[in-house]
Amino acid sequence: MTNTNVKQELFIGLVGAVGTDLHKLSQIIKKELIEVSYNAHEISLSSLMEQAEKSGKLKESRASDLEHVRIQKFINAGNKLRKLGKNGDTVALLAIEQIRQLREQNGNSQTSPAYQNAYIINSLKHPDEIRRLRSIYGESFITISLYSPKHIRADRLRDTILRENNVEKPEDIENLLNKLMDNDENAEVE
Repeated sequence: MTNTNVKQELFIGLVGAVGTDLHKLSQIIKKELIEVSYNAHEISLSSLMEQAEKSGKLKESRASDLEHVRIQKFINAGNKLRKLGKNGDTVALLAIEQIRQLREQNGNSQTSPAYQNAYIINSLKHPDEIRRLRSIYGESFITISLYSPKHIRADRLRDTILRENNVEKPEDIENLLNKLMDNDENAEVE
């Protein structure tokens, strides 16, 4: 006889282009999960990439970097990891390993479901990442894509860049924003 009160383990992958407020979405989801008695774990793929990056350049410079520099470094790091792994799902593998560690910390085996636990993975960038997570977690994996129009995303990024430094030429900011957004939309796999 199965216990219908036990809540299955959930995996929620967040997808959104650069400049989309996925952090706010993650906080809303976490709050709602807690309301229904789930333990919610946030998994930041950028933080995992920092840990995986062997030279440590991401971690060392993160605090001192301007936002546009930091974003570009993460785009480059994701591309580098996908290239090294020769697959678009390489960054998702970091999340899978983190989930295994979280299960173990909660007293479960790494491969056994930790019921009433949900993992919010922020942010997926490549279709292969979604395919890999779905192939492992099946129907327990949910993808949520948050759309923000390009002009709103650009406004958010522009505001951040303007707060951080004194840019004399507005066209410099626009070129920078276009480059970041284009790079984010074109994740590489070789």
